[in-house]
Amino acid sequence: WVGAAGGGREPIRVSGRAVLEGRLFLRYKAGFQPDSTNEIVVMTYGSRSGEFRAVELPPVSRGVSWSLEYRPTAVVLVPQPAPNQVVISPLLGDAEPGLFSQVVRIVNHGREPLMGARVYVPGLPPTVELFNVAGVQDGVPYAEYGQVIEPGQTIGFTLQFLSRQSGRMAAPSAVVALGENGSVTGSATPLRILHPELVAGGGFTLRFHPELNRSYRVEYSVDLIQWNRAAQTVIGTGSAIRWTDDGPPKTTLSVEPGRYCRVVPAP
Repeated sequence: WVGAAGGGREPIRVSGRAVLEGRLFLRYKAGFQPDSTNEIVVMTYGSRSGEFRAVELPPVSRGVSWSLEYRPTAVVLVPQPAPNQVVISPLLGDAEPGLFSQVVRIVNHGREPLMGARVYVPGLPPTVELFNVAGVQDGVPYAEYGQVIEPGQTIGFTLQFLSRQSGRMAAPSAVVALGENGSVTGSATPLRILHPELVAGGGFTLRFHPELNRSYRVEYSVDLIQWNRAAQTVIGTGSAIRWTDDGPPKTTLSVEPGRYCRVVPAP
């Protein structure tokens, strides 16, 4: 029997030379929960000759299958994790004007950390933008999860889309690149505005680091006394977000010189 509830089972030990032949049947001990990060030593020896003629491995459980390896001093069950899992929810309308959203769920079934993730959204029509965009690569906008995804960890974040046309928008295509991130970051000051840039045609883009899955509003003012709120809240993805002030429908006023912006947590 392989493993035991609460811990592993002692392997078969051969102090000298082990001669391997015949059949090997391996089954889980009652209550054992396999995972993709732990190998199981079946047998140890000083040296060996031969291999088992037939091997029946434990059944697949919790997405983990197994292979048997013959090593210089041990026979070891090596977990073969299921592929990393990515699930994107259907596109849902939002209560805020023009907003639609999808939830991205990523499970790291591997034995190594993933250095973040990017979700590319190619082929958006001109009237639709990825609202909580992190950047653009070769003309394709992407959202980014900028933290390490540890083995066995499940993370989720929201993609937001802003449509400038009334009615329901078509579900976009998405390409997920696991372990791809411009810079995996630790904690950052979420309300600090970074690197404002002027954009062609008027307006400007600002960057800030929202906390994962927390909502924020951008407020704007021309006199630092009277503040107006942008119409849509921005949901953090665990990485920097670029927000562009290009007038309606985000803000009620056309972009004008001397406009100030700040980022505040949404209630």
